[in-house]
Amino acid sequence: MPVPTTYLEWSELLDQFGKGDNTALDDLNNGNYACDSVIGWRFCTRVYEAFNNRIKIWLDKFESSFHLRNFRSFEDYDALLKDAKQNLTPLFRFIELEGLPKEIRSALRNEFQEFLTEFKKSMIKNVPKESNNKERILFLLNAFSISHTSTAINTDKKYFPQQKEKVLQNAKRKILL
Repeated sequence: MPVPTTYLEWSELLDQFGKGDNTALDDLNNGNYACDSVIGWRFCTRVYEAFNNRIKIWLDKFESSFHLRNFRSFEDYDALLKDAKQNLTPLFRFIELEGLPKEIRSALRNEFQEFLTEFKKSMIKNVPKESNNKERILFLLNAFSISHTSTAINTDKKYFPQQKEKVLQNAKRKILL
C-alpha cells in the first residue's frame, strides 16, 4: 500500500489497525498527515477510535486468558503478564507513530499511561489474599510497564545495525556496589 497522506488513506489503515491488523503499523509509521481545521477533528476521532478498539481487543483477550486458567502461583502471573506485555506492543508502537502529529502522540501516551495505571490497580486488587507468593506477585504487578527502549529494539525496523548496537549498549544496566 502506498504511504498514507490523505484522510481517506489514513482512515482505511486506522480501521485495519483498530480491527487487530498489525501490518497497518508499518504503513502508518511511514505516513504523514498535516492536520487542518476542516478534517483535523475527524482525523483525531479516527485515531482515538482505533486506539480504543485495540484496547478493547486487548482487554477481551486478557480477560479470556485470565478466566480460562486458575491463577494461584507466581509463575502463572508471570506468564500471564509476559503475554499481556507482548500483546500491548502494537499499541505502544501505535502511540509512537512518527506519522502522527506530536500533539496526538502526546495525548495517546497519556491515555496509554492512564490505562496501564488503572490496569495495574485492578490486578493488584484481585491478587488472592491466601497466596503464598502474594508479595512476589505484587512486585511483579507493580513492575508491569512497557519500556520504550526494549520495544523499539524488538519491533522497529528502521534501526540500522550500527544504531541497534548503540541502543543495546545504552540499555545495559550498570550495577554499582
